[in-house]
Amino acid sequence: MKRIVLILLLVPVLLLLSGNSAPVETNEVGEPLTPDYTTWQKDVKNVMMDLKDVPEDFFEPAQEGGNLQYFQYRTKNYDKDMAEETKYAVIYTPYQYSADKQYDILYLMHGYTGDINTWLGSPGDPGEMKYVLDHMIADHKIAPMIVVCPTYYDNNENELTDNMDTGLLEPFGLELRNDLIPAVETSFSTYAVTTDEQGLQDSGTHRAFGGFSMGGVTTLYRMMDCMDIFSCFIDFSGPIYWSSLVNSETGDWGASYLKEKITEQGYTDKDFYLYLATGSQDEAYPLMDTMVQSLLKQNDLFHVGLPGKPGINVTYGVCDGEIHDWHNRARCLYNILPMLSDHMNGIDLKENRHKHGHHH
Repeated sequence: MKRIVLILLLVPVLLLLSGNSAPVETNEVGEPLTPDYTTWQKDVKNVMMDLKDVPEDFFEPAQEGGNLQYFQYRTKNYDKDMAEETKYAVIYTPYQYSADKQYDILYLMHGYTGDINTWLGSPGDPGEMKYVLDHMIADHKIAPMIVVCPTYYDNNENELTDNMDTGLLEPFGLELRNDLIPAVETSFSTYAVTTDEQGLQDSGTHRAFGGFSMGGVTTLYRMMDCMDIFSCFIDFSGPIYWSSLVNSETGDWGASYLKEKITEQGYTDKDFYLYLATGSQDEAYPLMDTMVQSLLKQNDLFHVGLPGKPGINVTYGVCDGEIHDWHNRARCLYNILPMLSDHMNGIDLKENRHKHGHHH
């Protein structure tokens, strides 16, 4: 905790310092316009969604409930010595899942010290978010989908890193692409007709990656290296400044770095959706705001705004009163999933992606 608090306190100071090198901008009356947090907040507030509470009964079991199961797969220790290992994920299949149908699929990552049961619970002890999914599908708020909850820890054991797990997030991309997705999508019915690279790319519009806290930061890494096999990305309370990418707490490198990595893969503003959310009392909130401000400045790639407006590919929601915990996470997902489901089943992504092919 101490570490996070220090970072947050430093941010406004560094932002103010970083503004000093440029000529001072002034308004009509000649007063200096400082790039401080208060003016930033105004820009961000204009594009911010207020996220609704989850209906209380959604946290209770639904009559038509999906299924949770453990799924075993073989992988390698990509962040160390490439040793073979067996790992597990929790997989949710919707009510009346059938191998004859094709399903959207969402991969959801936990945060620091979390595990595969963090998001949806376990087969023997389902969590509230599992019930929320059941209700949302039963009420036709979202299309039936498969949800996979893996871990970036080797052998499913908390690795007790001293850097908030930042060193594990990039190597996990290799495990995801090479081992986890092919294993899962060979066993379950998704839009991937085959699970080789071509098959995963062709089905990328029906595949999403998301996470909370360091899992949200993991999502940003996947935007940098997996754009060809994912099209929708969810980052809850995982500011890019918590990564090990650049040794800087100032705001503006965040979006320019992300933009560079997306562009390098050959993708444009029409190829993805990014859903950002956090709680108003969450320790990640100030840095999520900073990240959104950074995205607003790179507006040739990131079109931040309210959902439903033409061309918007980044949305940002804040849950009033929520702290950095499970309830915040559930409320964020409850609000974002209907948009995600619409986007994965809409025509925009498919048309644009097929128009210019894959460049990975």
